Amino acid sequence: MDLELAAEGPGGARELALLENASPHGACVLTQFAHAPEERVWLRSRSGQVLARARVVYSQWREGRYATGMELLLTDGEWKRLAGGGGMRAQHVS
Repeated sequence: MDLELAAEGPGGARELALLENASPHGACVLTQFAHAPEERVWLRSRSGQVLARARVVYSQWREGRYATGMELLLTDGEWKRLAGGGGMRAQHVS
């Protein structure tokens, strides 16, 4: 699933990202840029709906992108639908 990742705060940087996997408590998102541990971000759907607020746990270079692990701090019902039932996996886009 394509997402928009937005750094928290006024003028926070935004980028398109790909949801690799998700659970009710965490996610791994593929990003173009490295994100620092403890950074706070918002995850939004492509339509702009806020899905979750998260804290970056790690950002590791992998196959031309950064795999960015996140702890979810706040989610809405749509996130719970996406991640319900023990998690989900998105297809990799080359």
